[in-house]
Amino acid sequence: MSIRSYVFIASGLVASLSYSQSLSPNEAVQLAFQNRQAIKAASLRVESTKAARQSAASSWAPTLWIGKGSAKVPGADDNDFSLVQGIDLFGKVRSSVYRSDAEVAVAMSELKLVQLEVQRDVLSRYAQIVASRKRLSIAEESLGISTNLRQAIQKRFEVGQVPEVQVLRASIERDRIENLVHARKAEYTSAKARLSAAVGAEIATEPDKFFMDDRMQSALNTDHPQLTLIRNQVLAGAREVERLERSNLPDTQLELRRSPWNQRQDFGLRVQIHFPLFDYGRSRNEVKSVSLRRESLEASLMEAERQLTTELKVVEAEIVFADESVTRHNRLVSDAKQLVEIAEKGLVAGALTLVETLEAAAALRTAEEALVEAEYKRSQAYGTRLFVTGRLLEVKS
Repeated sequence: MSIRSYVFIASGLVASLSYSQSLSPNEAVQLAFQNRQAIKAASLRVESTKAARQSAASSWAPTLWIGKGSAKVPGADDNDFSLVQGIDLFGKVRSSVYRSDAEVAVAMSELKLVQLEVQRDVLSRYAQIVASRKRLSIAEESLGISTNLRQAIQKRFEVGQVPEVQVLRASIERDRIENLVHARKAEYTSAKARLSAAVGAEIATEPDKFFMDDRMQSALNTDHPQLTLIRNQVLAGAREVERLERSNLPDTQLELRRSPWNQRQDFGLRVQIHFPLFDYGRSRNEVKSVSLRRESLEASLMEAERQLTTELKVVEAEIVFADESVTRHNRLVSDAKQLVEIAEKGLVAGALTLVETLEAAAALRTAEEALVEAEYKRSQAYGTRLFVTGRLLEVKS
């Protein structure tokens, strides 16, 4: 059995003992949805707009007037006792409710967009920790190989088969790989901390496989939260214009009145209409301001649709290239493994030098790291496609 085979067996035993469980992408996203304050803030904004909507619907509640005039002058006892109820004859309250409905829709779109952004962040950190973990495994495996090679060279030196310079060369290579292991451990620790920050809690189990998503989507999702948000903002602007245009219409109210306290008890109904005269152009300028903002949002909507359509085409192309790259690098790793096995046998037989064997091991390490990088880029592209298509992973509520 070759030196590399022993290292493989040891690495597999350690992996099976240390990582009996793995954090899935869906579980990581679920943790983030439960713990991230950004999600909580967006959810509270939804509840706030719903409460504001209820407030707008009840803005004309009945009013009870009770009073007593201090002098017998005209009108002193007009409102000794009155029950007043506003009537939405000209749609003022109704327009406010419609605007509040649009604001609720805006808040809900914002929540889904925040969820989508949090998911993209989590999947990006997820890919980073998997990549750093695989790089650490490659470095530790290389350290085991270089250690065993140094021991083999030391034994051959002791019996006079190789010069001392080869022992020194093997020791230098082993020390270099050991330094690389320390660097990879630091990268892994940092990646783990970033994933914990992304999910909003310390992770109990860790991911060991890159995120994969095989769904292809060539057309833009018109219900993407980013587009829905802008559409709802446009709708909210339209509702606000309607509300402002109705703000100068008359107010109507129905009054149940009692006769003054100093007279006999009589009740009657009265209809009161209030006509606003002028507001020095306030409502006109408010309507103009909101209308211009609507035009700006409509332009932003067209731009967002164009950007997302382009981004979808780009990310689909990136995924196709990444798939091909992973396939090519898998072949390279397979060839490099065969090269290492041949080099190890050649070193033992004296047909190859230590330098040639170390070069074969370095070629394998380079091929494996290139494969990890290709898988990492593909996983990142999958995460980007989820964001571009506006799709959230299925998580438990």
